[in-house]
Amino acid sequence: MELKLILLFVLLLSGNRLYSATAYRPVSATLQKGRSMISLEGTYWESTSRIDEFGEEVEFEEDEYYNRLGGHAAASFGHTDRFQSTLGVIGSSVISSEVDPSDPNSSIELENAGVERGYLHVMYSFLPTDKWQFSLLGKYSSAFFSNPKYDAENRDFVALGDDVGVASAGGSMVYFSGHNNFFTIRSIYHRPSSRQSTEIETKVEFALSWRMVAITAGVDFTYSMQNDPYTADPENKPAIPRGSTYLYNSVNRAYSAPYLGLVFNFKKDWRIGVTGQVVNSGVSTDLGYQGMISITKISGSKKEADIRNERFKSYTIEGKVIKLSPKDKYVVIDQGRVEGLEKGSRVDFYHYDFLGGNKLLATGIVIRASSSKSIVKIKKRYSRRPIEEGTKARSGLIKE
Repeated sequence: MELKLILLFVLLLSGNRLYSATAYRPVSATLQKGRSMISLEGTYWESTSRIDEFGEEVEFEEDEYYNRLGGHAAASFGHTDRFQSTLGVIGSSVISSEVDPSDPNSSIELENAGVERGYLHVMYSFLPTDKWQFSLLGKYSSAFFSNPKYDAENRDFVALGDDVGVASAGGSMVYFSGHNNFFTIRSIYHRPSSRQSTEIETKVEFALSWRMVAITAGVDFTYSMQNDPYTADPENKPAIPRGSTYLYNSVNRAYSAPYLGLVFNFKKDWRIGVTGQVVNSGVSTDLGYQGMISITKISGSKKEADIRNERFKSYTIEGKVIKLSPKDKYVVIDQGRVEGLEKGSRVDFYHYDFLGGNKLLATGIVIRASSSKSIVKIKKRYSRRPIEEGTKARSGLIKE
């Protein structure tokens, strides 16, 4: 009964998903030229156990724990329709409790909060096909703090994280399977500036998306390249005051973390996401769970084509292209005077784009109309994608 109610709720939120932009925004999608996006994210992490560098579980003692609140703010800018840059900053607040080495019957609780690091991220997306889109990305992040050396006699500080810069490069691939289903693979190579192994971070995600809501499920993997300077001698790696966690100053860290999420779309330019994630296996890290909530807002002027895309359903006549002239300056569509077309009627041509619903390709004017067919002269193009046989043709726009 509960499952039926959940499904009914999702269907009510989804609305008509045909020919509309979806709530899900693939990781390979870039902003259009001149548009911007503000993103805010909050996270809560709680460690439930630890895994050392040998893969052995180290459980927390009775009074030990580690919790972290995180905040992430980012601003993205579309420099062209295919190139986007992002500036971001990450902050956190940590609370750690560990056994006092000088008195095993007592514990030490430490807290720290502040801005952790900033980053620059750039991405280039290739022109999507009917089913695929690919993108390349680069990123550099730098810590805004420096961890002091570990001092067993003066344990009044706990680190916010690793104080190293990280250079990253990678790519993503998104496959659209039809009916607004998305399958994503993204891999990123991370190279820390010092003291840690290089890593490959991979995301595998499936999304089922409607117009107002999307359901996501996936797994985040981190694979170590096993080149930490202390791989052969992990016990002598210089310690940092990390409290009771193994999340930082790791030796060849690796983990897997499955997750589930929901994304809600409001007025096309607002999105709210909630995600629950569990780290269930790893090496030189913590096991635990994390909850995330995010808000994104896209701003900036829209192109004429985008405005008309939003009016896709506000037409009275729908047909398709059945023939093209050699240079695609003229097309023949399967609608004519019977449907209400006449000389001078405006016709818009659309292609279904899985990243954002229907995309306006071109606009034309009817120069000759028979009872069941019309010849249309292309007057203006909005996309490099060619008009083909089968391309949707719509006319009789209710509201100009």
